[in-house]
Amino acid sequence: MVEVEGLVHSVVESGSNVTIGMMISDGPLTAITVKENGVDYSKLVDAKVRIHGNAGALTTPSHQIAVFE
Repeated sequence: MVEVEGLVHSVVESGSNVTIGMMISDGPLTAITVKENGVDYSKLVDAKVRIHGNAGALTTPSHQIAVFE
């Protein structure tokens, strides 16, 4: 379990998921959550939020840890 706090820069709704792009003290972070009906996620842009969840690495098709700069 992890907890991070930061400023939301973007919100993208796709199918049943919401992808939240944010900046935390260590740099950029992408969080993905399940979309709830009736919630206006666009209101999160420019908001300071705290997220609790599980962390995992993104990997390439050849199962290497993806590095984004």
